[in-house]
Amino acid sequence: MSGSGISFGFSDDEERLRDRVEAFAAAAVAPGAVERDREARFDLEIWRQAAGAGLAGLAVPAEHGGGGAGVVATCLAFEALQRAGGDAGLSFALAAHLALCAVPVWLHGTAEQKSRFLPDLCAGRAIGGYAATEPNAGSDATAVETTAVRRDGGYEISGIKSYVTNGSVADVLVVLARTSPEPKPFGLGLTCFLVEPAKTPGVVIEEDLDTSGYRSCRVSRLRFDRALVPESNRLGPEGRGFQRVALACADWERSVMIAPVVGEMRRALDACVEFALERKAGGQPIAGLQLIQGMIAEMRARLEAARWAVYRVAWLQDNSLPVEVEGPLAKHLVAEGALQNAVQAIQIFGGAGYLRGSPVERTLRDAKLAAIGGGTHEIQKLALASAVFREFKARASSSR
Repeated sequence: MSGSGISFGFSDDEERLRDRVEAFAAAAVAPGAVERDREARFDLEIWRQAAGAGLAGLAVPAEHGGGGAGVVATCLAFEALQRAGGDAGLSFALAAHLALCAVPVWLHGTAEQKSRFLPDLCAGRAIGGYAATEPNAGSDATAVETTAVRRDGGYEISGIKSYVTNGSVADVLVVLARTSPEPKPFGLGLTCFLVEPAKTPGVVIEEDLDTSGYRSCRVSRLRFDRALVPESNRLGPEGRGFQRVALACADWERSVMIAPVVGEMRRALDACVEFALERKAGGQPIAGLQLIQGMIAEMRARLEAARWAVYRVAWLQDNSLPVEVEGPLAKHLVAEGALQNAVQAIQIFGGAGYLRGSPVERTLRDAKLAAIGGGTHEIQKLALASAVFREFKARASSSR
């Protein structure tokens, strides 16, 4: 009887990539990570070093200046970056740059757009961002109020964008705006544009937001005040930006964007195990206490569930298969597991874990965003439930 062909291992190339990124992160990212978090400081030099290590364009084909890695390999690299580097802000900034700007240009851009934007994005010479969320358009991503009106061979964009990752440092932004004067169902009437803030009068950085976690990443509020963007910068067809670009971005948010969260879960678990083996109570390491052992076991179980859910999504993406069930499932498991593990990590460390600068204190602040960004925890559960019902109905229909 032949084997099933199922494999839970990684290729030699993927493992070499992981090891290379871990070595880079330990040497270049980990030193100063606590200080960058404390100061809420985006470090351009660290960004450039990470780009030099190939992370800025890792998933983009080599012909466009990228690394040509698959989604699984890219997730593995970003998990390693966070596990060894411990700078969630940098990991998040790089993942958003890649998954929400460089990848959409690669997948949906014209030949001219690819040649114009991708070499600099992949080399890290240009920083990418994604501007979709607004004061009244978050969980309901189709409620975008920012408008794009045709003017003089281009589009005049007006509106407010909130929580823009890399907003104040971005050289290229993927901006979602309404080109239809009236709201349409299913997100029709929304269009994506490639906006270069430094070259586009009317793009105003209103403020960098003072976030609780991911503090070394710039998260900004931007205003578009009749910013004129040429038609050649439209990304994809008019009125189809939500279906073509935004929904594709959601798939990457449920793999590459949350892979660093898995890396942080592993980093925190390792710190807890090391602490439990060294910290003594009553003359004995606390690792011998059943309550501590129980928490360690629970943390590892959540880590494994979250990790393999993410790699299942990545594998499906690599094989051009749908992820409508697996995507929200992975996001749900990661968001829930990361937060629960962060709370238990601080509990294991006790008072030391509650101090700024401890190995696990910022883990809790960073973990909360996984339940908010890229679709809230509640929205992911609704999406998962809807997909499960559709899956059941499809099976029932085919069996008749």
